[in-house]
Formats: sequence, structure tokens, C-alpha cells
Amino acid sequence: MIKAKEFEKWVDTSGLVSDPEFGTITDLLSKLPIVDAGYNERNIFGVETTIYATADDQYLKLVYAVRTPNTPQGAEYTYYFGEA
Repeated sequence: MIKAKEFEKWVDTSGLVSDPEFGTITDLLSKLPIVDAGYNERNIFGVETTIYATADDQYLKLVYAVRTPNTPQGAEYTYYFGEA
């Protein structure tokens, strides 16, 4: 497992899911256990929220928008990554 220190430079960041940083964050998070996950659908976007636990018992949260049937074509999807 990975310690929280590995994520320091991305904590409290946001951007587009198409940004390379999002891919880097999700690659690292894939090595951590998921503590909680949820999905909330709004009119235009769905919002996926996942909480991860690090090796040193810190909790990190990734929140990102996903497409729904009502999402306009060409929409950009955002994310936020930080402490839970």
C-alpha cells in the first residue's frame, strides 16, 4: 500500500478528467483499498465519490463528474481530489 505522503502534491487539486494528473492520481489510488463509494445523479451530470485509505491510515477522497443520458454532447467532466 501507499502512504499519504505520495499524494501530497495532488491534495486539494481539481481539474478536468481529461488532464494527465487525473490519470496519475487514479493510477496511484488503484493500489489502495476503497473505504466507501457512492454515486449521485443530478439532471445533467452524475457525481462519483470514492474514499480510499492509505497505509498510514489517512483517508483521501476523489470526486468526479460522469456522463448521464442528459449530459450535453461536448461537456467537460471535472474532478476534485483531497483529504476525506
